Amino acid sequence: GGELQEAIKRFADLRRRLPALREGGYRPLHVAAEQLVFARETAGQCVIAAVNASDAPARLDLPLAGLGSGSLYDELNPGHSFPAGDSARFDIPARWARVNA
Repeated sequence: GGELQEAIKRFADLRRRLPALREGGYRPLHVAAEQLVFARETAGQCVIAAVNASDAPARLDLPLAGLGSGSLYDELNPGHSFPAGDSARFDIPARWARVNA
């Protein structure tokens, strides 16, 4: 139960800290049987959440046109960032997620 409890605590903390997760418009970027990637946007913030339900890691190349540019910092997994422009490559661990802002 400890791992699940810690994950829920981390997700709740992100929701508190990132207004776009609470109030932002929703835009699906990738929908598949075992992966989901979506953007939540407010006037001042864009968050991209990527979820992988598979037992294997997933690599997704996604179009991000209109979502800003620069680096996306993974708020869920400190120390990870992704260069972003018109597209970005997301490496998502098995049965985990990335929350990029």
